[in-house]
Amino acid sequence: MDSWIWQPGHPLVSAHSPDGRTLIVEQRRFSWTSDTDDTTYVVPVVVRTDTASHRVLVESEPVQIDIPANGPVVVNDGGHGFFRVAYDAGLRERITNNLDMLGVLERYHLVDDMWNEVLAGRATATDMLTLVEAMATETSLAVWQAMTNTLRGIARAVPADRAEWYAQRCIAICTPALERLGEPTDGEDELDASLRGLLVRTLGTLGNDVSTVERCRSIVAAARAGSVVDAELMAAATVVVAHHGDAAEHAALITAFGAADTPQEQLRNLYALAEFDTPELVEATARFALTSHVRTQNAPFVLRACMANPAGGRRVWDIIASAWDDINERFPTNTIVRMVDSVKWLVDDDDLVHVPAFFDAHPISQAALTLRQILERQQVNAAMIGRVRAELAHDGE
Repeated sequence: MDSWIWQPGHPLVSAHSPDGRTLIVEQRRFSWTSDTDDTTYVVPVVVRTDTASHRVLVESEPVQIDIPANGPVVVNDGGHGFFRVAYDAGLRERITNNLDMLGVLERYHLVDDMWNEVLAGRATATDMLTLVEAMATETSLAVWQAMTNTLRGIARAVPADRAEWYAQRCIAICTPALERLGEPTDGEDELDASLRGLLVRTLGTLGNDVSTVERCRSIVAAARAGSVVDAELMAAATVVVAHHGDAAEHAALITAFGAADTPQEQLRNLYALAEFDTPELVEATARFALTSHVRTQNAPFVLRACMANPAGGRRVWDIIASAWDDINERFPTNTIVRMVDSVKWLVDDDDLVHVPAFFDAHPISQAALTLRQILERQQVNAAMIGRVRAELAHDGE
């Protein structure tokens, strides 16, 4: 246990098979920014094939395991090990051809681990999209949350002239799962209801699917007219309508926020105000969050969502920076670092200079380590977006 207690971080376990019959497993400390760290851990690894289970300790030297020539090879059987896994292309293909043999946690890790490899520059966005497409028949909400997280991350890097191509790819990935779920029914599983909402939101925002947008507008209109609407669909529809909305819809959401009968309805309308795809309306939401109409325990999270919005994030950061002293006086102390978490998505060249410089002059003393992690992630995201943008632009030639 000393290797875990006295050393920071966690391992990345790499799995590759040069001949298809021998699995080579080795480790290094996981990092988004460097492969040169020589930290090693004593890592208990369970490898599962369709014929056997192998328990090994991976330390400083690679471990070799005999495996069948075909079928899945799952490193981290059950998904319980505290490490990430990076598969080579051949092993990954063997897994994606046998996804029905993986448990929910294993499928979740498959997506999440590979997305972190994309962030680190050790995997491509194309490989990531291929994996997500192979998992389009997925039924678990948790796994779909990981899948849509990758789709949103890649969306930030898609060149403008390839936006329609990417939207159609998102539609193709999400539509079959939504069709399988169908319409809400009495007594259905709550996780299925949540998954339906997630898919509708993804189709309406990343996919810009015309039929989904119209459906969402009908749902919101029906709810405003007094009809009872499924809660998950209503939450998703509100976001989609806002994303495609204009100034009139922005005003309508502010009115709905003020007239809400329940806290849930109020917060749904409030956070939807951060979803508009127009810089001026995102800025208007940020300024509204700083007024007395919005509770100080909610305002930091509205500002965080606004700053994460690609349409107006930089404008919102400028507002926050200008009002920094007032914000620190009014907002709960423990929400300040959570509010600025979204600076990790401000990735233009000047952002990478002026945001750290701002915090050098205005440190968040109560959360110095967390802030340092956020600023590191800003650098990681900037590098990822640069790589993926170049990759997708090249693929479009």
